[in-house]
Amino acid sequence: MNFNYAIASLFTFTVCSIVGVFIFVNSRHLLANRFYSFLSFSTALWAIGIFMHAITVNSAECLFWARFSHIGASFIPVFYLLFILELTKPNIRINRLIVAALAIASFFSVLAFTKTFLLVFLRKFILHNGLILAQFIHYLCCISQVFR
Repeated sequence: MNFNYAIASLFTFTVCSIVGVFIFVNSRHLLANRFYSFLSFSTALWAIGIFMHAITVNSAECLFWARFSHIGASFIPVFYLLFILELTKPNIRINRLIVAALAIASFFSVLAFTKTFLLVFLRKFILHNGLILAQFIHYLCCISQVFR
């Protein structure tokens, strides 16, 4: 168990959860605040997966939590993009973008639990040319460059 890694992940989970709940409860009427709350919740979901991955000693459970953390990780760029767009350009129509981005993030969240999604060992990625993982990395890069 990597103690420092686990403590940092638990701290991230706690802070993101508290900030997300605080913003959502106090000012959910603004769309930017809702997107930021969802961003915080996605980061908290990712962090708890990393925490459980760090403290688990069983390899099957470790793999499950590593894959679980990708649920939050796939939604972080989506909510970050939507938060920034709403914050900087509040009059822009992003309804189609929201649906498309959430659909793609959901797709990659489901793929995280398939055998073709290689995420644990870099060596395994190099040997088997993890096509799905490469597409996930491409998605993370492209979603942040949509409205540059």
